[in-house]
Amino acid sequence: MKKILSFITAPFIACMLLTSQKISSDELIPGALPPSLKDPKEIIDLQLSSLEHLIATTERTLDQLTLLKKEIATYKKIQEIYLDNIEDKKILYNMLKSADSLLKIITKNQMAALFHAEFIAELNLLSQLFKKTGLQ
Repeated sequence: MKKILSFITAPFIACMLLTSQKISSDELIPGALPPSLKDPKEIIDLQLSSLEHLIATTERTLDQLTLLKKEIATYKKIQEIYLDNIEDKKILYNMLKSADSLLKIITKNQMAALFHAEFIAELNLLSQLFKKTGLQ
């Protein structure tokens, strides 16, 4: 066992973590890299590529969350205005439309689990009412 462990080097461990290829103990050569990554520069390129992908994904997620925050703030303002003017059907329509839009964003981005169940239930109810108005 010590002989096998002595072959495990930092680059080898990095390559093992980066590849899903299984390597047999016969392939363990001191200082050797897995067959798929023979050039140590490939490891760095792969890491840079992975980080670029992670950064792009994180930026998209941040953009989605920023939009969602803005939509929730808009919904809240419309709701507050409606509660002061319950008889105003135009404000009610705007609130229903905002709830529907908000629910679509949450559903599209699979974020429903991030919100309180009562909030999602409220949005569902208002979205259904919006769809029944036929004024979409």
